[in-house]
Order: sequence, then structure tokens, then C-alpha cells
Amino acid sequence: MFKNISIVTRLIILVGTITLMMLATIIYATSSGLRSLDRLHTEMQGTLDDIQAFDQVNFLQARNRAVLLNALVNPEPQIIKQHIDEFLGTREAVSKHAKRYEASIEAGRQRELFDAWKTARAAYAKENDNYMAALSAGKISEATLIAQNKLGPLYEPIKTSIANITAYNLELQEKKTAEVRAASTRTQYLSIAIVVVLMLVSGFLAWTIIRAISGSLGKLQGTISKIAAGETNIRVHLKTRDELGLLANQFDKMMDER
Repeated sequence: MFKNISIVTRLIILVGTITLMMLATIIYATSSGLRSLDRLHTEMQGTLDDIQAFDQVNFLQARNRAVLLNALVNPEPQIIKQHIDEFLGTREAVSKHAKRYEASIEAGRQRELFDAWKTARAAYAKENDNYMAALSAGKISEATLIAQNKLGPLYEPIKTSIANITAYNLELQEKKTAEVRAASTRTQYLSIAIVVVLMLVSGFLAWTIIRAISGSLGKLQGTISKIAAGETNIRVHLKTRDELGLLANQFDKMMDER
């Protein structure tokens, strides 16, 4: 295979092949690692955004509930109006964050949990409107009964839905993280396999080159030893065209001239 190629060229081929394969392995492993990290960051950021969005929903809803219940403590018309205005502004913010979250969710379990929350929130909002109407009309006793007997029980499904959604989002986060880690592990194993193949190919090339060179040197050395022992008619007859082949041909020519 390498008999007609110079020794220097053979060494250049060997070193160049090893260098290129090592470079390709490094580039592949690096790019795969960066892709895995980028995917992990994207997945984690998306899940964290979902969690933060719904945490904000939970916080705003709890604040809203406290705002309206506080209206019972100081039932002056001006104070009640301030509480109701604050409630309506916060409810708008809740809807905004809920829409943001809904736009990012996937079909299946995540959608089911969100729909359950929407249903619970709709029932609570309807009774809240009755509560605000009673407050605005100065019917404090009626508002108190609504708050005690209806708003409290209606808020429990909302809390349960929020807890379920948060738990499921965390579960999704762990699942996606595990998927990215598995992909990263596969990349590492593949990189190790490439390195092993590189070692085998490099070893084969080195063995072939060394075998060719040692074979030529052995034949040349054997011929010289036989000539020194008195077999002056023997010749090397090396068929290679590398430096050793040229040396052997010159040696044979010199012996013929003598």
C-alpha cells in the first residue's frame, strides 16, 4: 500500500490523519456539548418561565382575595371602592399572566390541569362579582355571608389546581433535564467510540508503515550480511520506490559494477 510512497510522506499521512481525526472528534464533542447545554438552558428557562408565571397568578389571586376580605374590616364606601378598584386591576393582571402561561403549555395533562384551574377560577369569579355587588350596595351582612360560606369553599379548588400545576411543571422540568442529560451521555459515549476507532485506525496505519519500513530494512540488512559472508552474487532487488528502495537499487548497482 505504501511501498511507492516516500517515508516522509508516510509519516506526514500518519500524523495528518491522527491530527485531523482528533480535531474532528474535539469539534464534534464540543459542538454536541454546546447544543446539549443550549437545549438544557432553553428547556429549563421555558419551564422556569411557566412556573414563575403561575406563581405570579397564585400570588395575585391570594392578594386579591385578601383585598376584598379586608373591605369587610373597614366598610366605608370610599374604602370599599378603593379595594374593589384594586381587585379589578389585580384580576386583569391575573388574566394577563394566565394567558401568557396558557400560550406556552402543551396538550395533554398540562392542558387538563389548566382547564381545571380556569373552571374553578370562573366559578370563584362569578361569586366574587356577587360579593363586590353586595359591598358596593352597602350590604355588609350579605357580603360577609358570601365571603364565609361561598368564597372560601370556591377558593379551595383554585389552590388545589395551582398546586397540581406547579407540581406537574416541576415534573416536566425534571423530565426534560433527564432527557438532556441522557443525550449528553450518549454524546460522551459516541465521542469515546470515535476515539477508540481513531486509535485503531492510527494503530493500523502506524503498523502498516512500520512493517513496510522494517521489511525493507530487514531485506537490505540481510543482503548485506550475506554479501559479507561471501555470497557476492546476491542482490537486494527491493521493489519499493521510497528512500530505502532507491538506496537498495544504488547498492545493487554498486555491487554489479564491482
